[in-house]
Amino acid sequence: MKSAIGGDGTYKNEKKAFERYMKSAIAGYAEGQCNLGFCYENGIGTIKDNKKAFEWYSRYLKMEMR
Repeated sequence: MKSAIGGDGTYKNEKKAFERYMKSAIAGYAEGQCNLGFCYENGIGTIKDNKKAFEWYSRYLKMEMR
């Protein structure tokens, strides 16, 4: 997560990171779903929304438990 939203001297663009995590999550990638939950939980690139964070974390856990 850290490298996608800034790190290693790269320009930090939280909105762009959020958009990329959204695409990844919708495509069914567990890591993207977890990262999207983190963004919603902490208001990174979007408005803080604990309900959406919970929904994406839940999807992530379902993927990981298969």
